[in-house]
Amino acid sequence: MSRYRAFAIHFAISFAIFVMLAWVLLYIWYPEFLFATDGGWEGMRIIIAVDLVLGPLLTLIVFKSGKPGLKFDLTAIGTLQLVCLVAGTLVVYTQRPVAIVYVDGIFFSMSKQDYVDVGAEAPELGLLSKPKWFMVDIPADPHEQSELRQAMFKMGRPLRAATERYVAFDPSALKEQDATRLDILEDLDR
Repeated sequence: MSRYRAFAIHFAISFAIFVMLAWVLLYIWYPEFLFATDGGWEGMRIIIAVDLVLGPLLTLIVFKSGKPGLKFDLTAIGTLQLVCLVAGTLVVYTQRPVAIVYVDGIFFSMSKQDYVDVGAEAPELGLLSKPKWFMVDIPADPHEQSELRQAMFKMGRPLRAATERYVAFDPSALKEQDATRLDILEDLDR
């Protein structure tokens, strides 16, 4: 077998693995706009570098038919590639958004690390789960709202990390909130 054929076989296997991981990255961990806005491209670059470049290139460099120790070399390359691929995929997995949170008229993408940084409990997701969509249930009463904001400030947590006040995201609630804001703005104009 030639060096280029060994490279092609290794590349074909690596490409099949890449396609599976790319699908998970694009459609599960970083769906839709999150791929472009929340680090999906960076994750894809890691996987491409490790899976499509590192292993096949090393095979191209060390492969020589009949070489003593060739099995060991190829096993070492495969093991190195696998370890690097698992590590890179783990980095991408841990940095993925776990929640999209709507609060104060803004959507926030939250990774597990974002919750850890402020001492909040992150929503649990399975390995192959898309990010969950939430809204923060803010009291309508200005006094209660002020107390909530003060309590969150004292805890050092932004309102978007108020997991105890999360409710499922409801687009119709946005229309109600926007209508209320418009009424307030109209009252201010008078």
